[in-house]
Amino acid sequence: MRKRSLFFKLFLVLLFGLGGVYLYLFGGPFRFAEADLDAQSLEHLHRYVAAHPESVDDLETQADEYFHGRVHPSDRPHRSELEFTSHPVSDSEKVVQVIDRKIEDDSISATCNRLTFQRTNGVWVLVKRQWAHQTRNRIGWNTDPAS
Repeated sequence: MRKRSLFFKLFLVLLFGLGGVYLYLFGGPFRFAEADLDAQSLEHLHRYVAAHPESVDDLETQADEYFHGRVHPSDRPHRSELEFTSHPVSDSEKVVQVIDRKIEDDSISATCNRLTFQRTNGVWVLVKRQWAHQTRNRIGWNTDPAS
């Protein structure tokens, strides 16, 4: 009975240890870095929301416009190629995450941007941007400069 208990405990330690290493190396927790908000992209986003009132509560569309609204249409990624997720932090704050896995770069294979929106006077306002990427020479999400 003691051997069975010992093997079970050893199995659990091994399972969780290997699982933790796997998550760390192959995409586990994101390691985000703060990034300044681009003034021209913010200005474009405000003009877009004013011209398209239906997008006032569609934060995924607003995130797409922030990143790609000023890009020439031929260079703009298709919305279906981007992975959008959003979740509320509170009633007045939401986070939208945009992952682009179709990067045409020698050193970066995927990017992840996280935008934080806060509701102020009934309008969602972009207040923070964070980023991470996956480089081709390293496994997992990181914020190290690509070489």
